[in-house]
Amino acid sequence: MSVFGQNCTACDITVSDNSSDLNLAAANQTVCITGNFTFTRGISFNNYATVICIDETVTFNPAYQNGIASTEYNLYGSWNMNNGNICGNCTINNYGTLSNFSAIDGTLNHFSTIPISVTNLNINSNGVLNIGDNSVFNVTGAMTNNNEIILGGTLNVSGSFTNNSDGEIENNGSISVGGAFSNNGDMCSSTCGEVTVGGSFVNNGGAGLGYDTNSNSNCGELSVCVNGGTVNNGVIGNQVTQNCPLLPCPPPTPLALDTLVLQVQQQGEQLYFKWQATQNLPRGGLFLIEESADGQNFKPIFRQPFIDTDQKDCQWHYPNPRFSKAYYRLSFASSLGVKPLSWAWATFYSPSQPPFSLFPNPTEDILKLQFADNTLLLQAFQIEILGAQGRAYRQIKAADLAQVSDNQIVINVGFLPAGLYFLRFQNATQNYILSFIKK
Repeated sequence: MSVFGQNCTACDITVSDNSSDLNLAAANQTVCITGNFTFTRGISFNNYATVICIDETVTFNPAYQNGIASTEYNLYGSWNMNNGNICGNCTINNYGTLSNFSAIDGTLNHFSTIPISVTNLNINSNGVLNIGDNSVFNVTGAMTNNNEIILGGTLNVSGSFTNNSDGEIENNGSISVGGAFSNNGDMCSSTCGEVTVGGSFVNNGGAGLGYDTNSNSNCGELSVCVNGGTVNNGVIGNQVTQNCPLLPCPPPTPLALDTLVLQVQQQGEQLYFKWQATQNLPRGGLFLIEESADGQNFKPIFRQPFIDTDQKDCQWHYPNPRFSKAYYRLSFASSLGVKPLSWAWATFYSPSQPPFSLFPNPTEDILKLQFADNTLLLQAFQIEILGAQGRAYRQIKAADLAQVSDNQIVINVGFLPAGLYFLRFQNATQNYILSFIKK
């Protein structure tokens, strides 16, 4: 069970026992593996990219214990990799329990509040280890990085740690090394990273601590404590503070309710969601699109891992809306819980494409409805301007319009506060909805 209390959803294929092989006949399918069992049957993805969601506890036979290339895994349950490696060109988003591996050739996004503990770890030339803001990764032996570490939470290495020349570390959390730390690459921080070394710290020639040797510039604030002495043959940036005990980093800024701007628009018979973060979010969480029939009781219908702080523009389409009128909001789930980060938008679903265009969008003062001909304009109709939460701001009937020229209706919206709105066009047999933004 996920630390967020969530399970696999939107499954194209569900595997709940070991009774048959797993074969894909199409690309971009979601395979949900539920239940507690060992899967020893064959797997054939036919080179299709896919998503595997693991709901509870699964053990794969040796042929698949490392994962499968071109596959994304969402792990809400438990996966014992039997001393394997995380495969190249695959991604594991861990929200549960991942154990018993010694190397990373693909991408591991560790977002769980349950710590990962391994004996020794090599991050190989294409490997990426991303540790979420509230997550802990423990290495009880030695660790070597040959590519990339993105750190928001805590990395504890009991033995020695080597960051080789191709290794890059983005440290926005805390690194603790019990033995010696040899740095041959770069370590940067976009906020304030902490480093504690029990043994010696050697910053070798060509390496940068708080300094990007590629751009020859400082690359963030780091607070460093070395108990066994420091040897610097590289470059230490002028925003690096060396002090024991560590000088603490400032606490993060709380997230505001309007951190995420959400738009919902119908295209054909699908709803399209677009959202944009207005400030940086903690790495290692989930975007949740939640749906409600009454605007009060919400359930998640879509989840997307939040991996990179630059990931600010996102979208998703909803192929089969369940309600003709529904409320949607965007939330953000982390190990600290689920927090709504947008207001609830009321959406009125209409089952076909409107026969008119709406522009300019965004607008400051006027909104134009352009029809292909006057067929609908000769009938009785009503236009409503609705707020994001369903409030009616204006109603216009056909009889209210003295004259319509060039098959175009012009509406004054300059009185509206800035925000997201919906325009609904209704007649005796049709109902169309489009959204627009008032600047």
